Amino acid sequence: MKHLVRGFALALSALFVAAGLSATSSIRATAAEVSAVAERAFEDVTTCLTSGREKSLDVFYLIDQSGSLARTDPDEVRVEIIRNSVAELGSFVEQGISVRIAAAGFGDGVRELKGWEPVESSAAAVELGESLSLKILDASGPYTEKTDWEAGLRFAKQALDESVDSCAMMIWFTDGAINPRSGDQLASLSSLCRPDITVGGIPSGTSTYGLMQEFRSAGIPVFGVFLSNDENSEASSDELWLTGFMKPLVEGRAQVAPVADRPGGELRCGEVDANGFAPPGQANGAFIDAADPVLLAFQFLKIGGQISGGNGIAITDGRFVVPQGTAGFQVIVSSTDWALLGPEGSEFSASDTAPGVVVAAQSGGATKVSVGVGADESLVGQWQLATSAEYSELFLYTGLTIELDREKVSTILSDFDNTLTGRVVRTQQFKSLPVDLQLYADSNFTMSLLENGALVSQDIDLDYTNDGQFKIERFNPGSQSGELELWLTLNLGDSFQPITSRFNLNIVDKTSLATPASDVIELSVLEGPSGVATGVLTITGPNVSSASTFCLSLEPNRLDDTLVRGEQPIDRSADFGWTFAGLTSTPNGNCVDVAQDETKTITIEARNPTQANSVITSSWQVTSTTPGTAAAFDAPLTIGFESTTQSNRAVEIGAIIVLLIGGLLLPLVVMWLINWAGTRFLPMDSVMRASFPVTVDSSGPFSRLLLVGPGADTGPLTVAPDDFKNLMDQKALRDYDTGMGTAQAKIPLFPLAATWYQWDAPAGHRVVGFYDGGTKHSADIDAGRALEVSPNMAENWALVVPDSELRKGSAEKLLGQLVVFSRMSNLGDYQKRVGEISLKPGLGDRITALRAVVESEVVEKGAGRDDGAPDVVPGSFPVPDLPSGFTPSSSPGVQTTSRLQPPRPPQSRPLAPPPPPQ
Repeated sequence: MKHLVRGFALALSALFVAAGLSATSSIRATAAEVSAVAERAFEDVTTCLTSGREKSLDVFYLIDQSGSLARTDPDEVRVEIIRNSVAELGSFVEQGISVRIAAAGFGDGVRELKGWEPVESSAAAVELGESLSLKILDASGPYTEKTDWEAGLRFAKQALDESVDSCAMMIWFTDGAINPRSGDQLASLSSLCRPDITVGGIPSGTSTYGLMQEFRSAGIPVFGVFLSNDENSEASSDELWLTGFMKPLVEGRAQVAPVADRPGGELRCGEVDANGFAPPGQANGAFIDAADPVLLAFQFLKIGGQISGGNGIAITDGRFVVPQGTAGFQVIVSSTDWALLGPEGSEFSASDTAPGVVVAAQSGGATKVSVGVGADESLVGQWQLATSAEYSELFLYTGLTIELDREKVSTILSDFDNTLTGRVVRTQQFKSLPVDLQLYADSNFTMSLLENGALVSQDIDLDYTNDGQFKIERFNPGSQSGELELWLTLNLGDSFQPITSRFNLNIVDKTSLATPASDVIELSVLEGPSGVATGVLTITGPNVSSASTFCLSLEPNRLDDTLVRGEQPIDRSADFGWTFAGLTSTPNGNCVDVAQDETKTITIEARNPTQANSVITSSWQVTSTTPGTAAAFDAPLTIGFESTTQSNRAVEIGAIIVLLIGGLLLPLVVMWLINWAGTRFLPMDSVMRASFPVTVDSSGPFSRLLLVGPGADTGPLTVAPDDFKNLMDQKALRDYDTGMGTAQAKIPLFPLAATWYQWDAPAGHRVVGFYDGGTKHSADIDAGRALEVSPNMAENWALVVPDSELRKGSAEKLLGQLVVFSRMSNLGDYQKRVGEISLKPGLGDRITALRAVVESEVVEKGAGRDDGAPDVVPGSFPVPDLPSGFTPSSSPGVQTTSRLQPPRPPQSRPLAPPPPPQ
């Protein structure tokens, strides 16, 4: 679980940041790299802590206390390093991991500084760090005259041998060359590395290896830190040559540089492959040279970020991108000054003087800035960093980790289709975020088996859901026996570090044990609060033993009740009730004895009085033992089913009545009154109106509006200077007389439904128009007797056509009246508005549809339906009432030759802009 190693990253970073950092005037994209083997060592710790359900870590500190530290560490930096390191381990406790520490100092011999002691809390970790740092300084006398690497490493190995079923690691500090109590450096190096090291040459090739290989074989990563200070160094050439052996001791293979008359060459101190990596299942080591405190501090912070599950990405020119799926990120800089600017539109900014919501941790001149992204989509995109730091790098975190339904060591059956199950979950820091693997560019699971010291990729039958549940089916090891080591990796694309878990599988001969016919049981659907989900577990008895005991745990190891997307959150996990008919409850679980070659059927029932629409996945621990044999089976069994809600109509009606009586009706009435009072047209302020008699010409590829002429011929629809008349300013009204029908605000009886505005056609007419924001459908609107319009009358227009015109043949022109409202403007704007309306797309289709409606109504009327609407003679459009002093535009029934003559002088004050000058 990578959230459990976040504290480890902080702890390790604290080890070295205290060495001190200096700021420069420019930013480097990244610092010099430590070796790939060193980075692999940190990944080893991550993988260990991601594997299995129970998490624990033992950390051993091996600290040089020789007298030379007075020169190499005059400021006693190591004291702050250890104090901060142990204090940071307290974050493990907050994440639910068990942590122990132990420490020893070495010089001329070894002395124990602290035996294994648990870290109970963050506060206790601070106290432990303080007490250990004081003991580090308490060294004097002959004890300080030597630097006995071997004595210290052997003491540490014995202490770490007491670490059982825990992830273990060692941090080894030294400041000088190996100088054992015996005085024979080469003999001591041979004991630690290999037996053939001489002053005459560096051995090459494979060999039998010494103590450092034992650390690797035991899966204990060693982090060796060489503390040096060239300005105060008084080391001889022999001492400088001997210090070069530390890296191959720690990493397994490295170059030893020649010094004076001492030889150089590649030295191998452990089992490594062609790339220098330890074989799968063994631990790698990391050598860190502290000669450059700035590089050391920054580089170690970077590696710490990788251990926390981050993927290091260089920051170029102060810019970096946070991709989709990022739960949080860290920016690490080798300075105390920094400023972050979020993506455009996010309004996010933070700096060392105003950090805001970010968490900025400083130590020894370096800064680690942590930013939570979570579900905030505005933080996804390009960021900017400003700092004087020489080194800067970005680490992205998914906040995801793999949890398996098995311990690190579990059992599977031979000649059996085993099922391996687990889930991808959020880390503790991001536990409030749902898991959604669709967010990532890739969500690819891979599996490998360790065979003959090499990882071999396997084809897997793996199903997973976007919320992280996964299942590997039909994993059959065949008839082989012994152990298998399985590695499972989830790749989430190039931007994020893969998540890897590994665990050991003991293959048990199923013929000597009672075994389940399948380790995945699907129950029927659990429906409603009184429903029962049922299924059958079939147990097969042994065929080489007389009997075997089969037990199922009393409670599930894990129970996931994953609600269907969109459901209201509900926690009902404690309400599930389980029945296993055929099993007897015992202190060891629900058990049954199964005789040789016998088959027993267990009926499983699941209930829950709290109903929900969800998918339930539960994992139960199965144990199977046979008296008189050492064979035992211990593995999870998965029981899953769906849950659905059940509705009862009588109950629903009763509930509605109760709610109405209990006070629901009154709020609805209040809401309706609010709608009634607030749903009005906008106030009429400087609004103009024009009305044009028009014909609708559908003879071309699309319909258009033409001006009615004095004879059969008509001209284009034009606008004269006095066509648009100013309407009196009016307050917000609920109803408005358009002159060709009434516009009114509509309030539905149900107050939660949306209000709207519509223009009702005069009797015997249809109204045609297009409102961009319209969504309302009704019988009147669909039939053209009404039109949805805007609450702003200045935006509305309508073509009003008599029913009698719509009964004409499809090739005939139709007569109608175009009514247009507008804000007060100039003649050019009026002409543009009317021109756009006259060529409105879709006008012909709408009129064709209305012809069909009118025709069908005629047929229905002839069959006995009469809506009572009188037919209107073409050309008999009513002239709207206008305020005193206003002159109406030309109307049907009046000769319109005035449009073909010069404009008449206005009969009242000009309310529309004059025509443009000729």
